[in-house]
Amino acid sequence: MKTGVWLISAIILAAVVPCPAHAEDIRVGVAVEPYPPFEEKDAAGRWVGFEIDLLDAVCAEVKATCKLVEIPWDGIIPALEAGKLDVIWSSMTITQARAKVVDFTDSYYFLPSVIIGPKSEAVAIDFSNPASVKGKIIGAGTGSNQLAFLKKYFGPTTPMRSFGRTWDVCAALLDGDIDLAMEDALEASECLSSDGGKELEIKAEAPSDPSLGSGVGAALRKSDTKLREQLNAAIKTLRTNGTYQRLARKYFNFDPYGK
Repeated sequence: MKTGVWLISAIILAAVVPCPAHAEDIRVGVAVEPYPPFEEKDAAGRWVGFEIDLLDAVCAEVKATCKLVEIPWDGIIPALEAGKLDVIWSSMTITQARAKVVDFTDSYYFLPSVIIGPKSEAVAIDFSNPASVKGKIIGAGTGSNQLAFLKKYFGPTTPMRSFGRTWDVCAALLDGDIDLAMEDALEASECLSSDGGKELEIKAEAPSDPSLGSGVGAALRKSDTKLREQLNAAIKTLRTNGTYQRLARKYFNFDPYGK
């Protein structure tokens, strides 16, 4: 699940009060950075993935015309606050810090976070004891919830490396540049199933923590209460009528709705 540097700019831009969005015509922000299997462009340049399919179903449910607006990840909340889009639908984790700036719909997917490492390296990770990873270099995505979690629990005594792309975290682990990696369960599963991944295993699952958020939801301006309620109702309907599960089976062998 994605994170980024946005809070200061978003607060500054929060003084701009754009007109509320109408369900009939919704500008939906998606990050330009690909995040398969949730969002990416195919060979023809069309956005595809689980989130895109789910968005199409949600827009149909609320009888809206949704137009995708591509925005770099680190500028996506400022763009929302500035009125350049109405909804962010781009694997944005619901966190306490973000909720101070934007409103969120109910979560529409959730993935736990895990730490993976070589089977040959015995390590008993204790999240209450930084010494349990003493001497280990841990990697995570730049600006990710996982990196924030690691800093919170293991602090300045544990060397950490961050990587801009998800696959780079796995590659660094496979190359021995880091000793452990923290990723969400889907990213970790892809790493474990890659060439060389058979030598890796899950060492620990992270406990619930505010730094990891409470799932992924759509972000809206705090003034757009009606639109948030409409999107929530649509997500609930799609879960109830089986559409959500049908779309999820195209991409996952588990229910990504999570906890």
